[in-house]
Amino acid sequence: MPSELRLRATPVLRCRGVIAFVCAAVTASQGWAGEVLYNGIELPGQWPPEYDRNPREPMPTPYLEDPPAVIPIDVGRQLLVDDFLIEKTTLKRAFHTPEYHPANPVLKPDKPWENKSVGWFASPFSGGAWYDPADRLFKLWYTGGFLSSTCYATSRDGIRWEKPALDVESGTNIVLEPVKTGRRRVDTTTVWLDLETRDSKQRFKYFATEAGGGWGMTYRTSSGGWDADAATGLAILRRDGFASMDAGRSGGTLTTRPMTFKGSRLFVNVDCPEGALKAEALDTQGRVVEPFSAENCTPLATDGTRAAVTWKATKDLSALAGKPVRFRFHLTNGSLYAFWVSPDKSGASHGYVAAGGPGFTGPTDTVGGKGRLK
Repeated sequence: MPSELRLRATPVLRCRGVIAFVCAAVTASQGWAGEVLYNGIELPGQWPPEYDRNPREPMPTPYLEDPPAVIPIDVGRQLLVDDFLIEKTTLKRAFHTPEYHPANPVLKPDKPWENKSVGWFASPFSGGAWYDPADRLFKLWYTGGFLSSTCYATSRDGIRWEKPALDVESGTNIVLEPVKTGRRRVDTTTVWLDLETRDSKQRFKYFATEAGGGWGMTYRTSSGGWDADAATGLAILRRDGFASMDAGRSGGTLTTRPMTFKGSRLFVNVDCPEGALKAEALDTQGRVVEPFSAENCTPLATDGTRAAVTWKATKDLSALAGKPVRFRFHLTNGSLYAFWVSPDKSGASHGYVAAGGPGFTGPTDTVGGKGRLK
């Protein structure tokens, strides 16, 4: 089975500093087979793998069944959504869902051009949402009018949005209306913020699929379009908050698999203001490495997404850098969401931060506590 997906992107137009591409042909190669990822996982010879299974059943997870002997943890916050990092634990995993923001809908269709085709529509059906560190703004490209146009909105906090009047189509916030130039509609498109380009006029790139008249599917009811009358809502989730490992008042422990790091400061995302968290370092034989014992660890009793773990008689973990070690966390009456080792006091994880946020300067967390995001 082909292992590497390649899209041929052809530039088709330039609009207000946005370069547009149409993704057309797809080719494949074996480029990823056997690749070792940043966290030590080696991709199998066939990638993506092909399984003879009931599609309703969960897919096999080879990285859980046969994890790396030693896991590098230099990239990003280490989440606890599964047992990849965990050797043994008495903590209980809990999964969490986002909560709807009380200001919803944060963006709703209220302009005449957002009522085209089959009804009112102002939603990122296609488009993209980014935080632009250059302008310190959240920027949203959304579908205005069902599959009719790409519109643009900005926000300083991600909650209150403005629709600026632009000159692409005078007096509106429309930036692209492809139905005027042919059959193509605003469907399955993406706007991408390229923080690595050296040309400021090419920071935002637009990608679109091209049907070519060969495919299409539409479903309608007698009353009109099935997904018309759409607005944009906001849901909030704690940072790293997909899953947590929890302990009650009697407490529990979590011991990681052997791992290596280049950093020097241990940080945790933890919620235990009425409890405590302590950590210790173990060697490959499971023996405590002094002075990094639980007894020497300063207990954390806090609710924080970036809390530093410290030990008495030592300033940091630099003595353990590059050596295989395990961490054992002792937790009472609280929840542990993530841990990571940072190269400095800022707590920067150097992991990817999706579409960014206030304080970040690029696609990865290089600022830690220097930024505004907790």
